[in-house]
Amino acid sequence: MLQNTVNVIGPGLIPHLRAGDKPGMMMPIVLTFDRKRQAGAVITVQDRAIIAWEQGRFRVKLAAEVIPFAAVTEIKRGTRQSEDPTKPLDTIEFTAAKAWDLSAPQTTGARRAALHHLGDLLEG
Repeated sequence: MLQNTVNVIGPGLIPHLRAGDKPGMMMPIVLTFDRKRQAGAVITVQDRAIIAWEQGRFRVKLAAEVIPFAAVTEIKRGTRQSEDPTKPLDTIEFTAAKAWDLSAPQTTGARRAALHHLGDLLEG
């Protein structure tokens, strides 16, 4: 599964993976930086989450940050209004080395369950 994840996300993910990592989940997410939304993905392995997104306008490259589950000090779950007023977004805000704001692009079915599971993993 990790090879499939690298194929989908890109080779920039490889430095953040270790031999022996046990795959967890992968899901698309929306990150909010400085009140701007950015599409990305979260990948989990046994002891950490890797948040990945694209940076740059002309020379696009993968940016990623590793968040050990043990480093998460605070987590808050909630909902936020999306551009479509009929489809609110489920959100997870958490603090590790810095504050993170993640939301699910769709709030039904499997994606909602996956975001809830991600929150459980972050809480430990």
